[in-house]
Amino acid sequence: GKEVGGEDLIAGEGDGAVKGAGEKDEEEMRAAVRRLRVGFLQGWPLGELMALAGAVPGWPSEKAQAAVFDAIFGDHGARAFPPSVRRTAKLLKLLLKALEDGDEEVEMDERLLHTYASLPVATPGDGVEWSYLHYHLAVDAPPIVLRTADAFGRGAETGSVVWDAGVWLACYALARPELFAARRLVELGAGCGLLSCALARQCAPRELIATDAYEETLANVQHNLDANGIPDVPVLASDAVAPYVRARRSGSPAGEGVVCCARLDWFDPEAASALGALEPDLVLAADCVYNEDLLDGLVRTIRALITPSSSRPAASALIASKRRSEQTWAVFQAALARHNLRSEEEDISCSRGDLEGGAGCAGLWRLCDPTDITLLRLTVDA
Repeated sequence: GKEVGGEDLIAGEGDGAVKGAGEKDEEEMRAAVRRLRVGFLQGWPLGELMALAGAVPGWPSEKAQAAVFDAIFGDHGARAFPPSVRRTAKLLKLLLKALEDGDEEVEMDERLLHTYASLPVATPGDGVEWSYLHYHLAVDAPPIVLRTADAFGRGAETGSVVWDAGVWLACYALARPELFAARRLVELGAGCGLLSCALARQCAPRELIATDAYEETLANVQHNLDANGIPDVPVLASDAVAPYVRARRSGSPAGEGVVCCARLDWFDPEAASALGALEPDLVLAADCVYNEDLLDGLVRTIRALITPSSSRPAASALIASKRRSEQTWAVFQAALARHNLRSEEEDISCSRGDLEGGAGCAGLWRLCDPTDITLLRLTVDA
């Protein structure tokens, strides 16, 4: 598999433009460049990126412009997994306009001008752009990179973009890896695969099955797992997962996790039953409570996956979701009652504090507001 290489984006290696300054000034410059780089690669709003550029010490001096250029373009990982060209062009346009309109007369960095001029001009008929976002999880770990789309349509549907509750649930898992280590996990509606990538790389599950209804989405999850150093992950039919896991278990060293992707239609009871034979300890879903027509199938699938058995008397599901519509939420609650599932809201207040001490995870939190995320633990009502 192709692993994320190059510089450690959090540590700020390779910031050539800041060398030679006094120690304190150099550290301030490094910190400002680091913040801008992380924000740019994680897809922060353009207005906030402009504020971060303006906060680079000495802006808009030529040295500060060079540092901003290095923050955006000076990383090997970003070259291997390039961010959105359209978004990059918009940011460069804003930077050049700010320099042109500024009170100080400064020479514009030639690299900013040349790079902007060399980028293709987007037109309304260009369609969907596929590019990468880089999620920085820890100071001593490479980022998780995700291939995503910038819009829906033409093969890029809801599973091709990153949703707030998925970011939040990934943060939750990283704050509490012990809840997921050595456990059998199934993710429903895996989308781009941020949660599955975080779980597979950081939480050491015994088994991890990333599921979705669409083959194109699963192919992208497979691609993203491979890009993050988890190679050779197959995409299987639901009834082929249990035989695959058993075969891997018999031929793999003890303690080695098994990861695969599986197509799962929530309205296919046989597919859910086939996955249920794996007896997962925990089912996970993020931002899957959005379409009333899908909710009964979603809940029925969860019920099939966590039904108690003699060998696994207790299992549960963690559902993270934005409550976009109280009517949709009521339909979801009614489906839970119909399928004999009990829901308890988990306390998420301490999770943010667990992560905000680290620059990378703080950046993940920065992408969503957990105050409007609800986390439910579902169990079978006795």
